[in-house]
Amino acid sequence: MWCFRGSKFEVSPASRGPADVRIPSLEPHHKVFLSHSGYQKPFVEQLCEDLVAHTYIPFFDQRNDSLPKGEKFAKLIFDAARQCHVGVVVLSEEYLTSKWPMLELVEFCKAADEKRKAGDQFVRVLPLYYKLSIGQIKDDSNKTRWRKKWTSFAKKDKRIDLRDWENALKLLQDVNGISLPADGSEVSYRRDIVKKIWYLCPPHVPYDLDEKEGWERICKVLSGLFVADEGVEKLGIYGMGGLGKTTICKGMCNYFHGHFFGRVFHLELVSGRKQLDLQKQMLKTLFRLGDDILQTVASSDEVVTCLNKHAGTHPVLLIIDNVQDDHDSQEEARGYLKAKFCEGSKVVITSRSRVALEKLLPGPEFRKAMPELERDEAARIFLRRAVRHEKRLFSLDPRENKVLDTCLEQCSFSMEGDSWHRSKKRHGRRGQYHPLALTALASYLERKAQGNSNLSQWEPHLRGFDKLKLSNDSDRMFGILGMQLRTFTKPKKLLFFDVAIYSRGEVELDLTSVDGWCDWLAMVNPDMGEEELKSELDDLKDVGIIDWGYSTIAIHELYKEYAEWCLSRWGREAENLHEEVWCVRHKPSYGKSLPRALERRAPSGWWPDLERLWLEGMKTACPISALEVQEWRNVVVLQLHNCSSVRELDLHMFCCVRHLELIDMENLETVQFHATKNAGDNRDGQSTGSQVVESTGSSECKDLSEQPNYLQIVMMKSLSSLRRVSSFRSPIPLQKFVLRECPSLEEFPSFQMCTMLDTLELDWTSRVEDKPINLSTAISYKSLRGWIVSLAWSR
Repeated sequence: MWCFRGSKFEVSPASRGPADVRIPSLEPHHKVFLSHSGYQKPFVEQLCEDLVAHTYIPFFDQRNDSLPKGEKFAKLIFDAARQCHVGVVVLSEEYLTSKWPMLELVEFCKAADEKRKAGDQFVRVLPLYYKLSIGQIKDDSNKTRWRKKWTSFAKKDKRIDLRDWENALKLLQDVNGISLPADGSEVSYRRDIVKKIWYLCPPHVPYDLDEKEGWERICKVLSGLFVADEGVEKLGIYGMGGLGKTTICKGMCNYFHGHFFGRVFHLELVSGRKQLDLQKQMLKTLFRLGDDILQTVASSDEVVTCLNKHAGTHPVLLIIDNVQDDHDSQEEARGYLKAKFCEGSKVVITSRSRVALEKLLPGPEFRKAMPELERDEAARIFLRRAVRHEKRLFSLDPRENKVLDTCLEQCSFSMEGDSWHRSKKRHGRRGQYHPLALTALASYLERKAQGNSNLSQWEPHLRGFDKLKLSNDSDRMFGILGMQLRTFTKPKKLLFFDVAIYSRGEVELDLTSVDGWCDWLAMVNPDMGEEELKSELDDLKDVGIIDWGYSTIAIHELYKEYAEWCLSRWGREAENLHEEVWCVRHKPSYGKSLPRALERRAPSGWWPDLERLWLEGMKTACPISALEVQEWRNVVVLQLHNCSSVRELDLHMFCCVRHLELIDMENLETVQFHATKNAGDNRDGQSTGSQVVESTGSSECKDLSEQPNYLQIVMMKSLSSLRRVSSFRSPIPLQKFVLRECPSLEEFPSFQMCTMLDTLELDWTSRVEDKPINLSTAISYKSLRGWIVSLAWSR
């Protein structure tokens, strides 16, 4: 397991989706204690289930998380009784004549008295007149009978002080409780109990927003902007990326959490398999559906069907975040909006584009621009990141305030339609502060200032702002993000690009867990040890670039777009050849086949810093020459997608490659992993003895190899002309090999040298049907241990 500082929760290696993430508990104990006698066990069990459905974790002696087996239960019970916020007392004759329930009641009363005297939140006792009425509690003959029973207990148990028991009984008479309805309906009775508990002690809100500025004020503003549409209140919010829309979505879940009794959900529209997990979690949260029902939901269409079936059962808050203007995103959002929600429900939709909302909501009154941050809120966001201590606005002198205003002005944008520009004061009105820009700029200045918290001494570091003023509108935001990245070391920059680029789902791996991410990042950054990798990821989180979300590493879309912009700029601009180039992603245009940055010979004969290479859509004639491969020999991640110009691929000089993807290459016929001296030399399985330098640092030239000796992942998909894949001639640490949709394959590779292989996925569709795969000769028996082998036979 990978564990990081600053995390709100830990993710186990088995975690794979939002259902596995426990909402961070802000307090270490149970808030609600269910105190009962054994005679009322069935009623209390159902009440416990109702509370769990409303996100409580009650202390109930029948639950393993309350009284683990093998523990000393007396201490656990007394501790929980003292620590709880609400002690629910299920009153009956049996309760008042049983020792353990009365001991629990006394603990409630003692804790309430102690906390009241300390001025702290005291324990609230909630009597449930389930089998006894308030009149029976006050009846003197009943009290006399109960006292006789208590006296017999006290003779045998020295812990019992009869005065405490008398006081506890008096407390019950003075507290308003809940009586069983006259019709005896336990269903409505439990519903009233849950509502009362929610009022006395609201459960934890879904999101921890303690360090977010202005969200409560903005949520209050937005709460008054909903417009009714057939009994359901709807609101669309639009604004620039990074403006805080997702934070406000989470804030509104917290804001309306009590109003909807926890039936609130923030659904961010994302692509890939993670979306179905989110949709299922939405159904579970809004309608309390059990796993038995959710397991039958296997597609997004079935999610919509299930939503339509249950939407009218309870009022809910559904927030649909990050709606795009493309067809798929619009259709998904439209499917949710068509559901017949219960009257009183609220639906929020957010998008960068006002046009996207116009297609979904009926009129302009439904669509509102994202509310602005106030100046003090923006200043606190900036200072929290830049100064890192309790320095507040009132403690700044006039010179420091001037520096602060300069910084805030750089992060202020005005909106014209759906485009954004740096703020210019017009008619006394400033622009809108941008939270992500504030955080990025503060991170840059903090590192430049090297711990100096005196803002007045930051003026020399503000000279870089002149370049921002000269930037065109579309690049200004990226200019601020670029300033932040320029303070990073090269390994941290490469780690940033790895997360930003590959988190978009454009690598042929399932990176849906923190552990999966870290394992892959460790593989493609071999010079970085485990502790250094964890430290660098923690630092990226600390400066606000990444976060742990839904069991995986999350990064804001604006950082992803910035990374794409950098890669495209490196690929197209020859004047940047003098810069370090870590990764190139290239989609050719105007007939070009290679990125302009790589068309010419490398200044030093090779590209020492180039470690990621992604070429896509090379359709014109472009053989990848041995000379070019020598220049690229430090590449660790190599991706060739839809490159129809490539017919033969010799990979042996990619001596450092660890992750290889060959996807949708319709004319590729041969993949050669090792150097050959003659045509008949390809199956002998003998090592040439070539050695390769292990380090992939940029400071030294790598020796050329007879094969990529560090290759660990190979993904080959949709290669319709592929006839032959060579074998490996010397041991390599290959762990995963995927070969799919290759119908012309005639020669199958040998894996005798791949003793670490644990995943092999083959889609064998060979034209030569009389040549079955013989795994016993292709693979050494030693490497079969712990294998996950997926064979899909097609005839």
